Amino acid sequence: MKTLKETYFLFMHYAKLSIKNPIWVIVALFQPVCYLFLYGPLLANLSQQAGISESQTIQVFIPGLLVMVAFFGSMFVGFAMIDDLKSGVIERLKVTPVSRLALLLGRSLRDAMTLIIQSFILIFLALIFDLQAELIGTFLTLVMMMLVGLFMAPMSYGIALTLKSEDAVGSIINFIAQPMLLLSGVLIPLSFAPHWLQYLSHINPLKYIVEANRALFAGNIYDVTVFKGLIILILLVTFSLLWGKRAYSKAL
Repeated sequence: MKTLKETYFLFMHYAKLSIKNPIWVIVALFQPVCYLFLYGPLLANLSQQAGISESQTIQVFIPGLLVMVAFFGSMFVGFAMIDDLKSGVIERLKVTPVSRLALLLGRSLRDAMTLIIQSFILIFLALIFDLQAELIGTFLTLVMMMLVGLFMAPMSYGIALTLKSEDAVGSIINFIAQPMLLLSGVLIPLSFAPHWLQYLSHINPLKYIVEANRALFAGNIYDVTVFKGLIILILLVTFSLLWGKRAYSKAL
């Protein structure tokens, strides 16, 4: 109970800081909005080759784009941790009796909340392209985006606390992010990929999350891919929080 109270107060503290400076929430949406308005229309030719309508194409494109927003939006939060290390904030936290798990969760939940807001805005903008967003499917998608944030944010904070260098953190993040995104089919379904690439994608957990999102937007709430994606996400979040807590404990 004590940890939950500490997590709540820390979450509110970091959330208020974000509300005071909301520009970063909008700036982080610039890249996905560019993909939506500048890349999305190019999928018209893809819909013709696949024998599906343009409205069906957007149903496939947006779920992957949401995963990309959640993935990138929470993967770079560790840079703020390095600023805290340099400014002495982490040094001062060493004497606090607050639970290390609460310190991690407070930040990570703020990051997850930011992702939900960004995802909601992106879904709203996608309605221009005739996106069909059912209430239950949209809600479950936002839950999955929150879980992606709770997976990636603790990992990012843990990497930052371990490496303590912007250059090192940036290199590691790009080394991890690029192959995971390319092998997940966030922009184009992997069914269009060669067989060897499809087989290689099976080791990528992000692929199952993208497939689960697409099933939700298609209205297949009880599809096996949804349950598979949720189970994988819960396991990843558990591992990430345990590893992030260990990194916090070592640093503090």
